[in-house]
Amino acid sequence: MNLSDLLRQELAKRGLVSTAESARFLGTSIELVRKTLRNIRVPKDKTLVRIADRLGIDAAPLILAAHQQKLPLAMRSSLLEPSEVTTKNKRIWPLSREQCDYLAKVINLQEIQILRKYRQLLPEGKSQTEGYIDYMFTIERIPPPPSDQQLSS
Repeated sequence: MNLSDLLRQELAKRGLVSTAESARFLGTSIELVRKTLRNIRVPKDKTLVRIADRLGIDAAPLILAAHQQKLPLAMRSSLLEPSEVTTKNKRIWPLSREQCDYLAKVINLQEIQILRKYRQLLPEGKSQTEGYIDYMFTIERIPPPPSDQQLSS
């Protein structure tokens, strides 16, 4: 479903049929609502989040539909659907639902967020992050307890 269909559906649920009423309710300009509903323009993500807040819905489907609408037809299926798992009202993004469901069994949500952020780094940032983690692990390492053989010597 594209962005205009999602918005039309949500506006119809609230009984908003005219563009002027919809714009007033959403807190945007009439022109933005008109162009969005006619698939002429795709609003910025920040505007979509504000619209989702006004409608009382999750912003992720609107943003996903908007980004899919901007892509060529051949690439639209390559975007991953966001997971339903949330942490403090944030989706675990851009991991797919399958990835998040699997990872939630193995690691906690904070660790999934770290993985998400790590995946967004450029190669240079990844190598710097790995070096920092190795360094911190090395200096914070707790030595193993002495064995019984060493104590008796």
